[in-house]
Amino acid sequence: MFTGIIQSVGVITALEKKNSAVTCTINPLLRRKWKKGESVSINGICSTIISVTGHSFLVAYMPHTVHLTTVKRWKKGTRVNIEPSLKAGDEISGHFVTGHIDGVARIVAMKYEKEQTTLSIQVPRKLLRYSIPRGSITINGVSLTIASVKNAKVTVKITPYTLSHTTLQYTERGASLNLEIDMLARYLLWKNSPSKKRKRA
Repeated sequence: MFTGIIQSVGVITALEKKNSAVTCTINPLLRRKWKKGESVSINGICSTIISVTGHSFLVAYMPHTVHLTTVKRWKKGTRVNIEPSLKAGDEISGHFVTGHIDGVARIVAMKYEKEQTTLSIQVPRKLLRYSIPRGSITINGVSLTIASVKNAKVTVKITPYTLSHTTLQYTERGASLNLEIDMLARYLLWKNSPSKKRKRA
């Protein structure tokens, strides 16, 4: 479990693709004692640390995860957002994030201003019903608040601090991002969906 509050940006220093699976060595700027078997969010993906060498660690992704996320586009030198898993007693400054990616979104507009950056993404239509103005959404692991939803586009406002402390500062129009919808919206709308009501009847 995570909160979407990024604690470090990391760089992929080595990447290997084999039989549709991907293994990555990541060097995070955050210097902490990473542990083998520890869960960590990498660009919003719940990942397990396989091994640790110095300040770097190794993670692996199975074909299913590669297919559903932007991992297929990663390469040596790619920057990624990193968040260690939530522990009991930790402050929850964002929202509950599972690290299970629901789909890939594409940036259709990005406007930089002094006070904020406005980011608009094209969201898969099956996920639009879970995208609610003033609700939460996770983009590349970053917890953000939805400003508006229009024509299959979700718009968020990014503060200067968030922009400068995440990989969102390096993104541009046309880039693909990992997307996770708010788990509360998912279960609330699923529970009250017409198909569920018919089954209960």
